[in-house]
Amino acid sequence: MHRGTEPVISTHHGSAETAHSSRLVARHVTPSSRAPLRSRLTSQGEPVTVFGVIPGSGLESGASVAGAEALVVRQLAALLEESSLGAFLGRARQVARYRAVVEQAFVERSIVPVPWGTTFRSRASVARWLELHYSPLQEALEFVAERAMMRVRVGAAAPPANEAAAASVDGRLWTLLRGLKGDAIAAIPVVASADARTDRDAQCAYLIERDSISGFEQRVKSLTSAEPLLRVELSGPFPAYDFVQMDFGG
Repeated sequence: MHRGTEPVISTHHGSAETAHSSRLVARHVTPSSRAPLRSRLTSQGEPVTVFGVIPGSGLESGASVAGAEALVVRQLAALLEESSLGAFLGRARQVARYRAVVEQAFVERSIVPVPWGTTFRSRASVARWLELHYSPLQEALEFVAERAMMRVRVGAAAPPANEAAAASVDGRLWTLLRGLKGDAIAAIPVVASADARTDRDAQCAYLIERDSISGFEQRVKSLTSAEPLLRVELSGPFPAYDFVQMDFGG
């Protein structure tokens, strides 16, 4: 069992960041395999995995949202499920389950994603966490309300012939990514995913008003058509994974 440090909830406005912290210590725990499955599924004191935080207005604790259970504290609700339900899934399926819940909820409402794999001792621990972090969580929800995240990854359309050509591509790709910042509320560079084609690929996340997504897509197409030497990949819309972070420590 691992005890985390004080969690920090941050909303990222481009390169700037506003952080809020409180005294709650979140605990990452692994469900015990010693207790019978039946007792683990029925106990209110068993560990729960939290997917995200949504507005709680109009919801009651126990309601089903995006295939998960809502736990409501005033005007906030945490989406969760008992950790034992996913204990026998492999990592890839657990991540897929996490994304399915967060992204299904995102279709209909604002959501602040909680880091994948975040587990609390019990529902009571989640309720205390919501109370202790009520204000920063509300602020985070307001920050992402009616907004979506788009990711743009850029690389060379073909392998550069030499280092000079590679340097030219590097300059062009970052110019393109910077050129999109004016079309977004916030933009931050993110680490290229493991399936990036080369280590020269660059990727940025952009926070966009939901009703401006089509315009952003057209802007990307326009910039792409002007840069035949670059390969541009646009993905989204997603929940604001990269713009609201929670640090629960190790």
